[in-house]
Amino acid sequence: MKYEWTEAMATGVAELDEEHRILISWINRLSDANESGDFESEVKRILAFLAVYAAKHFTHEERCFNETRCPFAAANKQAHDGFVALIDRTRAECEEHGVTLNRALELHHGLGSWLQSHILRLDTTLKPCVGLMDGDRRA
Repeated sequence: MKYEWTEAMATGVAELDEEHRILISWINRLSDANESGDFESEVKRILAFLAVYAAKHFTHEERCFNETRCPFAAANKQAHDGFVALIDRTRAECEEHGVTLNRALELHHGLGSWLQSHILRLDTTLKPCVGLMDGDRRA
């Protein structure tokens, strides 16, 4: 399944939205690899990317949640910890047992669920908080 960024995913912070677009493109790379059967090397590449992406993006996003005093900052941080755990667990399984199509499909499913549960439901709670901060700046 392919994913596409939509305005429904907008956070009110252009840089975060661009980072989310990048994540979606990598999830779609995994989909392509799974469909073509060339998933083994791609899964390893994607997991390596996601480890770096998570560290940078989550730091940025959590700072935005904290700076805007968004009431969902703690829930956002907790969800980020869950994402990191998913990536770490998948990397460990792949190192110990190898990359299989089943693991690649599970990773794709987990990342797709992340898009739906995290970006669409939690990250978007930042938008009204950013709007309030923008209002404070105009005052």
